[in-house]
Amino acid sequence: MSRFKFAIVVDGDVAGTVALEDGQSPIIDRIIAAYQSNPTIIPIADETIAFGWTYDGANFYPPTSSLE
Repeated sequence: MSRFKFAIVVDGDVAGTVALEDGQSPIIDRIIAAYQSNPTIIPIADETIAFGWTYDGANFYPPTSSLE
């Protein structure tokens, strides 16, 4: 297992750090991949928004079924 440490940067200043170990679970591996991809963090109030949803810069959309 590898340890990954990330700096949370806001307007050029380090606001905090997060350390994660890969291989702990598929969810942790997904979070590490997301953090390595320069994510945008958006506060949400809707508890139903989760993995698989999309965001167009203004609105969130649930996953669509490929059977439609």
